[in-house]
Order: sequence, then structure tokens, then C-alpha cells
Amino acid sequence: MSTQRSFYRRLVPHGSRRDRCLWITLVTIKKLREGPGPWLRAVKKGLYQLLPVSLQRRLLRWTGQDEFFARRELRHGGPAGGVDTPGLVSVVLPIFDHADLAAEAVASVLAQTHSQLELIVVDDGSTDGLLDVLRPLLADPRVRVVTQPNQGLPKALSTGFEHATGEFFTWTSADNRMLPHQLERLLTFLRARPEVAMVYADYELIDARGERLVGGEFRVMDRRDPANPSIVRVNRSTHDLNRYEDNFIGACFLYRGAVGRLLGDYNPELGLEDYDYWMRVNRLFRIEHLGSDEVLYQYRVHDNTLSARARELRIAERAKLLMGYERQRAAWWQAPFLVLADEPSCRWLAPLLEAGDTLLPWPASEPTTTKSLAVLTPTTLATLPPDAPSPLLGFACWFTTPTEVYAARAQLAALPIVAFAADADTAARLRVFTRTVCCGRPDADTLALARRHAANHTFFRSTRDAARLCRAVPMPIAAAGPERILLQVERWGRGGLERVVEDLAAEFVAAGVEVGLLTLDGDAAAATLPAAVTRLTLPRHDAAGYSHLLRAGGWQAVHAHASPFGAELAQALGVPFVQVVHNSYVWFDRDEVERHRRADAGTAAYACVSAEALGYADLRLSLDVQKMLVIENGIADAPPPPPGARATTRARFGFAADDFVFVMVASLQPAKAHLVALQALATLRHTAPHARLLCVGNDRMHPLHAASVRGELTRLGLDDAVVLAGHVDDLATCYAAADAFLLPSFWEGCSLAVWEAIRHGLPLVLSDVGAAREQLRYGHGQLVAPPFESLFDLDAHNLDAVTRTPAAAFAERTAAAMQQVMRLPRRPGQLPTVARRATMAHRHLLLLRWLRQHGTVPGLRASLARSAAPGEPAATAPA
Repeated sequence: MSTQRSFYRRLVPHGSRRDRCLWITLVTIKKLREGPGPWLRAVKKGLYQLLPVSLQRRLLRWTGQDEFFARRELRHGGPAGGVDTPGLVSVVLPIFDHADLAAEAVASVLAQTHSQLELIVVDDGSTDGLLDVLRPLLADPRVRVVTQPNQGLPKALSTGFEHATGEFFTWTSADNRMLPHQLERLLTFLRARPEVAMVYADYELIDARGERLVGGEFRVMDRRDPANPSIVRVNRSTHDLNRYEDNFIGACFLYRGAVGRLLGDYNPELGLEDYDYWMRVNRLFRIEHLGSDEVLYQYRVHDNTLSARARELRIAERAKLLMGYERQRAAWWQAPFLVLADEPSCRWLAPLLEAGDTLLPWPASEPTTTKSLAVLTPTTLATLPPDAPSPLLGFACWFTTPTEVYAARAQLAALPIVAFAADADTAARLRVFTRTVCCGRPDADTLALARRHAANHTFFRSTRDAARLCRAVPMPIAAAGPERILLQVERWGRGGLERVVEDLAAEFVAAGVEVGLLTLDGDAAAATLPAAVTRLTLPRHDAAGYSHLLRAGGWQAVHAHASPFGAELAQALGVPFVQVVHNSYVWFDRDEVERHRRADAGTAAYACVSAEALGYADLRLSLDVQKMLVIENGIADAPPPPPGARATTRARFGFAADDFVFVMVASLQPAKAHLVALQALATLRHTAPHARLLCVGNDRMHPLHAASVRGELTRLGLDDAVVLAGHVDDLATCYAAADAFLLPSFWEGCSLAVWEAIRHGLPLVLSDVGAAREQLRYGHGQLVAPPFESLFDLDAHNLDAVTRTPAAAFAERTAAAMQQVMRLPRRPGQLPTVARRATMAHRHLLLLRWLRQHGTVPGLRASLARSAAPGEPAATAPA
């Protein structure tokens, strides 16, 4: 066979006109069987390829047929910014039932001469003992392993890159091998050519034994080296990649991570997901060959490869469908835009629009037939409902300050948007809520990038089945042996924080985790914990004792709740230290702020219960925002109150059948704004005299404030309209007795009482603080603006002025909201996914396992956000 090939190449030298003519003949014969259409396209392609490359490009440019030319002339090869770590290469390795080859593939990645890499292995529901092979590999801090139910290669790739934090992306397969210099060579090329988005190179074929493949039919026309017929010399121009069905890019490539984040998921519906992705990259950006004959990858050809199973998998038919899809995409992307813009954006946008574009003022009705781009300022964006818009609509917004980011946090997380940051500080905050972050100010270049993002997003979403795009949430695997997590608190009280700790302990134990509870000031004797939980105490400042406790107990992670002590000690022992931020800590004095700042370097992650609590920890406490993410509190499922509970409870508290009862579940403390609630009720009763208020909660924490509440109640003449019930064991009966829920707090974290009210279907009146804005998405009711412009303006020095000064305007707004809510019906109660205790615990466990694999917070934010979305099933892994 080798002699025959050598003789063939003497007669038909590689790259000669004879070689091209023979290729045209072979393709023409093949296409003749498929009718005149494919035959004519093949002849056109063949005649075109006889021309020199430089003349090909000129001809396409002169005739206006090169839809790729304009985007190749742009100043940048891809978006700047994103969530990337400079110089880091993210390598994704999806595996399904290749346990026998996985270690070899992993070894080829870890042996790269460019060692600044992260390897993200996605076990796609393997059944051949793959996890047992992968667990020992976690000893290398560059390796992460996540597992999920089997969903197929496209979704496994999307899952892997969702966790990627590198500046550059690539992926490989379990049956292939990367040669040692692959990443170094490709990375050097992209660094030298900033206008190029992706580079690819030649590769070598190997057989099932790992030896060079000499025979076979795989890409036989590209194996042109007589000295080594196993080498595949791929096409060096991508001008025809989107025109003719030939996925010649191959398996040796590297592209910019920012481009991957802009394009989003791999397509799970058509098959040939890599070919589809390369065509998307090629249409929007620039792809080039490495430009040398160097071989950097080994591709294994055996009975179980996609190429070997081409007939079984109907790859030829899929390729035809994909090319038809690509022709639709080309027409879609070349069509003009409907651009919607608010007034400030119109001023700079109008001169930059392309021919055929239509500019309309925002707001306008959502598009129904054409792709659209909404260009908005942060102020306008923050007013939009954070609901899924028309699949034909994409968004672009330019941010200049971090406070603008936090104001539009819900929209950034929910809408298909590309967000531009004026500086690195603003970009860091944007990355908390979205992965499609770029750097730049409003100009022609950033607008072109926004158009690309919108064109890609609108076509993809409008032509794919949304249900089939959903992916299960993966779980990082735990290392071999028992999993031991230490929960930590400063002191044990009786509030929402303690209830969350109890719930987490119960869920962790149910997941097979060995759990301890450490109290630094007193003990937790009053805690309701599973018997399996180890209770520990330690003096608050005993550093030596703390280190000994971690070592002797074999604790693998610390989960601290409002307790920064020990962060540096845990870090020194290689134990991830996670701080759960339960509130916007507006009451911290200078010493407490400094204590948290000192612990910042040793803290691996901040799990904040709301985006506002995250923003306060960032902007006011000056903690590292790169380590922050949001994990909302959750509550346990509970049976409905018994029949007759409503009437019985109303009678117990003295409410008449026609009274409209607001229930307020909160301990009597200044932050909960009981005085505002009383003033609002007094105002409301002028027009609704049957309005009543039931206050449930601990009234012994702040006796002076409780006395003030009772005095105000009497002063306002509300003794017969308000019931201060104190602590009530069976809260469900109180919700059953009520007609609406009221919580006008000055600050909040993520209120458990609000979730309980939503579960009981009550309409809500909430001050717009903490997670109230996000929680109201799952309920119904009214938000009330608090008596300050921004919570970020509050601190220990001005709190008294806010909480003790009469806030007449705030009380009036609250009364107006209560009036509106009295017209709303009670709905059937339903607890959303994000509000479930099991979801909360699952997300915290996911974070802890990821950190134990040396993962970083930015790589987990997108997956954690999906884990709380409705309809997103959570994957599980062995403990």
C-alpha cells in the first residue's frame, strides 16, 4: 500500500494542477449521483479552487460574495474581556464509556509544554467505572472532574466550557492524544495574530493500538505525504468551510475563550456539532491555519469513532441537513437589523447603522418576524422585567460604574445580553451576573460585536427547540474516601442564620457527608441537628487549637456563617474556607470590617444569599468580588395547614371573617421596620378600616425597640387592629389566617419568611432590599422603594438616622402598596426550585466540591445559576 501511494504521488505531486483536476473529477462523480444541484456546486467549487488563493479572495471581494471579508477586516479578532484568566488554556475532555483510554488522554494534556492550563473532564453518564479511573487524577490541581446524566457530546461540551475560565479554549477526546507542543505552538500563533479568533493545524492518524495508521479511507485525499501517509494535511483556507460540506478543520485547534463565551452552547440537535460551531466562528470571526507542516495531534481511527460509524450514524445525511441550516443562517445574518434604542443611545447609534437597518425608539413592541437588537443604557435596562424576551431579540448595554451593574443585576442574569465595561473594575462586577462581558465604549467596533452576538443568539434560539437545549446541572465528583465538612458559627442564637445552618446540616448528612458544627462563642446545645453531626466548641481566638482541630478532624472544607475567624489557618492547611454572607452587613463597625478584610486572602469563596448582599460585601466591605457568587436561602417542603386552620387561627387572634389581615413574620428589631408598618396601617385604615396586622416573631431580642413598637401602637390608636403574637411554633396556621404578607425592612438578606408566604400563595408587600426583587418574580405583589437612594450608602454611622427618624414618605408608599395588594387574590401556593432547601444545600455542596478540586468561583457561577432555574434537573454524584 505504501509503495502504491509513493508511486501515485510521483505521478500526481501534492498541490499540483494535476492533483486538483483529479480531485475535481472524483468529487464530480460523487455528486452526479445526487442530482444536478450538488453537481453544479461541485463544478463551481472545483473551478474556483484552480485559481490561486490570492485571486480567489480578490474575486470574492469584487463580486461581493465574501460575506466573511468585512468581519475579517475588523480591528479585533474577538471580544476583549470576559471571565478569562490571562494565559490560561481551558481544555475540555468529554467522556462517555472510555475508561480504558481516559488516563492516556489526560496524560497527553497534562504533559503539554505550556503548563498553564486547566483540564475539565465531563463524565457524560458513563457506566464502565470511569469515575474510579478519574478520581486519582484529582491529585493534579489542574484537573477538575464533573459528572452528569448522559446527554450526548454537544451538551457535554457546553457543560465543560461553562466551567472554563481560560483565555483560550480547546477540547479533545478520550481516544485521542495531544502531542506535547500543541498548546504552545497554537497559543504562540494567536498571541502574535490578535486579529485571528481561532487557529488549527495538521494532525496524525493512529490505529486502535496507538500506532501510526497507514491504510484506511479516512480523509484519504488529505494524506499527501508519501513519507508518512498517516499525516492529514488539512485545507489551509477556510473560505469554503461554510460553502461546501467538508469539515476539514480536524481535531487540532485553539480558539479565544471570549469568542466561545460570545457564541454560547454547542448545537445539540443537528449532529456534527463541531462543524456547526466552526462555521459559526468562521462567519463571525477569523480562522486561520497554523501555516506550517508541524503535526501537533494524534487522532485515533478505530471501530468506535464517529468516522468509522459514519453510515450507522447517518453522518452524510446530517451533513446535508447542516449545510441547509447553514444557508438559512447565512441569509439570517446578512439580513438587516431592527434596532431598538432608548433616547441617549440613539444619539451615538444612528450614524453607525448599516444600510437597510431600521432604528426605532425604545420601548417598542417585541419583534415577531425579524432579528432585533435592543441598545440600551444601564438606567433603561434596570427598568425591564427580567423575563425571557422574544427569541428574536438580543440586547447590548454599555456600563461605566459598578453601581450601574448592581442596579441591573436581575436583567443581566436573565436576558440574552452582551455587556460592555468601560474599565476592569466594572467588568469584574459584570462577570458576577453574565459571561458575555467585553471591554469597550460605545463605538463602531463594539456595536459590530453586539450585532454578531445578537445575530448568533436570535437565529440559534428561534430555530432550536428550547426544551431540547436544557442541560442537567453537573456535580463535581468527590475524592475517594469520606467527605467531611465543618460548619462554623460565632455563636448560636435563634434566627434565620441558625435555621439555614440546621437545614444545611440535615441535607449534607442525607447526602452522605460527615458533618461537624463548630461554635466559637458558647455552644449550640439548642440547635436541632441530626444525631450524626459532631458538635464542637473552641475559644474564638485560639489559632493553635483551630489548626489542630482541622488537622485532627480531617475536615476537608469549612463552611463559615458570619464567622471569618480561621480563614488564613484553613488556607495554610489546604482546606477551602467558604464564608456565607447572610445579609448586607450595614451594622458592621470599623473593627468588624477590618476583621473581614483580614480574612479575605484566606477565603476561597463568598456564598452571598442575595445579589445586594454581594454588592455590599464588594463595594462597602472591599472584599474580593472575584470570589463571590449568589446562593439564595431555601426552606423545607411542608404539608399544608389542616382544614379549618384559617378560621381557627383568626378566631384565636380575634380577627373577624371580613377583616383583611396582613401578616408580618419578623423578630421585633429596628431593621424590620415595625414602626413603618404601623404608620402605614394607620394611613391605610382611613380608607380600609377592616385592615388588620398580625406580627409574629421574637419580641425579646430588642426589649427597648419592642417597647417603642407597643408605645407607637397605642399612640396611633391601633390596639384593636394589631396583634403582637410573639414567637409562634406553627407558622403555617398564621399564613393560613392571613390575606397578604408585609415586610417593609430597611435591609434584608434572603428572607425565609418571604419564601414561606410565596409557598402559601399570599400577595406580598416588600421593601426593595435584599433578595426581595428576585423573590417577587416567583410571587405576586408590590415592591416599595426604601427611604434611601441606595443601600450601599448605609453604614454603622448613619443607621440610627435611618431606622429611628420618622420616614413619613416611606410609610405612605407602603400604605399605597398595601392598598394595591388588597385587590389581589390569593394564589395556589407553590415553592419555586430556587427556594427549596434541597436546592440550597445542593448548590453549597456543589461549590465545596468544586473548590476541593482547586476550581475557582468564576468557573462555577453559570452552572450554579442554572441549578436554581425552573426545569433544570440537578445531577448527583457518589459521595
